Amino acid sequence: MLKICESVYNTLLFTLPTDRECGGILGMENGIVTSCTVDYGFFSTTAAYYPNISEINAVINRWRQNGIIFCGFFHTHLTNDATLSKQDRDYITN
Repeated sequence: MLKICESVYNTLLFTLPTDRECGGILGMENGIVTSCTVDYGFFSTTAAYYPNISEINAVINRWRQNGIIFCGFFHTHLTNDATLSKQDRDYITN
């Protein structure tokens, strides 16, 4: 069972943009997701999300210094699809 603090839960449900895809990373302390950094990625003329890997890595390094463990990625879809897109599957494969 994944435990997540209310502030991260609220960030994921209520503050992410609805007019473009975005993503981010989650951090954990003592078995609870306590941190969330939203990544708006690089601007694209398509709706696709292109993560800013260098910024994400910088956040993970700062977290590590503060005892926060990186525990996962997330990203949004404009169409609220419940499955991975072809682009998502290709990105994972690459």
